[in-house]
Amino acid sequence: MATNKSSIYSRYSIIVAFIALVCIAILFSMGRTIFAEGEAWRHKADSIGFRTETVPAKRGDILATDGRLLATTVPIYTMYMDMAVTEAHKDTFNRYLDPLCKALAQMPGEHNADGYRRLLTAGFHAKNKRYYRISTRTLSYMEKQQILSYPFFNKKNSNQTGIIFEEQSRRKRPFGLEAVATIGNARAAGTSGIELACDSLLRGVPGLQEKQRNRIPSQYINKILRAPIAGKDIVTTIDADIQDMAESALMNKLIQTNADYGTAVVMEVETGAIRAIANLDKQRDGSYEEMDNHAISDFVEPGSTFKTAAMMVALDAGVVRPDDKFDTGNGLFHYAGRDMKDHNYSHGGYHEITAAQAIWYSSNIGVSKVVLRGFEREPKKFVDGLYAIGLNKAIDLHLPDASAPRIKYPTLSDGKPNPEWWKTSLPWMSFGYEVSIPPIYTLMFYNAIANDGKMITPYVIAGVSEDGEMVQKFKSEVVNSRICKSQTLKEIRQMLKDVVLYGTARGKNAVGSDYVQIAGKTGTAQIHQSDAGYKGNGVRHRVSFCGYFPADNPKYSCIVVISNPRIGYPSGGTMSGAVLREIAEQLYARGFLSTDETLPTDTLLPQMPYIKNGNLAATSRVCRTLSLPCTPPETGAEWVRTTTKDNSIALNKIPVIDNLVPSVIGMGASDALYLLEEAGLYVEIEGSGKVTKQSIPAGRRAHKGDYIRIVLR
Repeated sequence: MATNKSSIYSRYSIIVAFIALVCIAILFSMGRTIFAEGEAWRHKADSIGFRTETVPAKRGDILATDGRLLATTVPIYTMYMDMAVTEAHKDTFNRYLDPLCKALAQMPGEHNADGYRRLLTAGFHAKNKRYYRISTRTLSYMEKQQILSYPFFNKKNSNQTGIIFEEQSRRKRPFGLEAVATIGNARAAGTSGIELACDSLLRGVPGLQEKQRNRIPSQYINKILRAPIAGKDIVTTIDADIQDMAESALMNKLIQTNADYGTAVVMEVETGAIRAIANLDKQRDGSYEEMDNHAISDFVEPGSTFKTAAMMVALDAGVVRPDDKFDTGNGLFHYAGRDMKDHNYSHGGYHEITAAQAIWYSSNIGVSKVVLRGFEREPKKFVDGLYAIGLNKAIDLHLPDASAPRIKYPTLSDGKPNPEWWKTSLPWMSFGYEVSIPPIYTLMFYNAIANDGKMITPYVIAGVSEDGEMVQKFKSEVVNSRICKSQTLKEIRQMLKDVVLYGTARGKNAVGSDYVQIAGKTGTAQIHQSDAGYKGNGVRHRVSFCGYFPADNPKYSCIVVISNPRIGYPSGGTMSGAVLREIAEQLYARGFLSTDETLPTDTLLPQMPYIKNGNLAATSRVCRTLSLPCTPPETGAEWVRTTTKDNSIALNKIPVIDNLVPSVIGMGASDALYLLEEAGLYVEIEGSGKVTKQSIPAGRRAHKGDYIRIVLR
């Protein structure tokens, strides 16, 4: 009996000891958790309800010279619903379902009312109830506010609706794609143009916030730990109105000639400020959009616009006078084993002409004979003269992808002959071959001629602004205070005026204008096609015109380059020159120019009423009612542009092409509204009268839902 009792006590002691050990282990573990690992566990507990994240800084704006926005950051919203919250208030939801679906069918408008009813009802059975997307569109702030006014969503206690708007930022250009090759693109950071060049200033400094989970599912309370610092604004020299004029004029000519691409730059003579810079590339669908900044990046042979520089060197060196005569023969000249041609060689050439006329008529033979007379034995002196002008100096345009000029020299730096200098180099260089100069440098040279011989750098970034105050300003720099002698400059300026009066730019289909006297030089160059040379895959041309206006008191200089026009005879005067003339006349008409020229009295227009552009049937009916003679357009025209010609109203077809923005300039509001809405665009109208401006130029690809602003005067 005693033995059994002893055995029981023994087993009991073991159990008690085991339990005691377990208790000790538990207490030890609790102590370690509380004291040794407590901080780590507390941090883990906090991390379940809190998280820290960066707060993006608002990217700075890019502004036109008058403060109008060229690029800005706007909030956009993606719309979701937490259907678990909505389901908890199902009776209220069902009561408002029909009017809510009708409102959603109007905007965002991705479905009709029945479609939205099915979508919202399906949300109750969706796997992801808490983040159920009810619109694939991104919404603007105004659209968000409109949706919050809809039935059910407009309840004061928004926690009952489950509506969620996720905010993001998008870079927006209020003027569409105008000057986008220069302005550039930006996502998280700048990827091109000014957006890239000034990214460190534009992007600002991100902040830091703590997000604490709220009791409401999918909602957080934000606590700012460090406020973000907004980026600075970049003020450009671009004038939005002049940009629109340049881009529209260039677009129309590119469409008319079916060219590969074109560029047009307008520069203020005295300051060097670039007021417009348009670059348009042909797309696969036939539309034109800004892609590459050809004005600054094209490393190309300038062609005949370079003849002015060659003549300037010869005049300055005293080897020729403007009235010296040269025999250009029948337009063919054989030199050092190669044939040189004038553009009119098939019509017998120019024969004997003066040095000045060689510029007027853009005679390759005439200019090359001028240069050969003075520099055939010492070609270094000719290139030294070009260098003295400043044509070889690379400038800092403060833009990415900018090219610099290349004007080769007869010898290398060590004095040895340059293997790329041939016997034909001197004469061919005189008319713009075997040299490579981006269009912006050619413009800088002609601007110096207009600026009394003072060469200054073009610039497009005017300064940096913070909170509306300019904190840093930029201006042009002097490249060469005097590019040539005063007498030479006087003679060159007269030659450039005479190019328009008597030479390759004469006539109203080219550069001649009744309103603004323009001076400048045409250029036509064959395009070198890599290994295929100048004639592979057919001869292609690059046509240009560079000049300034008004000729006697220049305010603006301008260059227009059109590459590979396929329709019409390639001509720097009637193609590029016509674009420059249209820009100059638009500037005159809109009050950007003051001129003392006496305009011819118009004996026709006062007798003929002005008729707006618009629908052909309506326009023809007006002409019949007023007994006005009118010339019908080509067949198939539905929309027409009206012009007064030969005592009658000429009706010319306005092409309306699917998926392209139509031209509504000159139309009334109703016709313009109809055409633009047919293209799928949302239209904002300013003013009354006829359309004088559209924010997205004609010929651009029309993206359904884009906004376009039209100005009527």
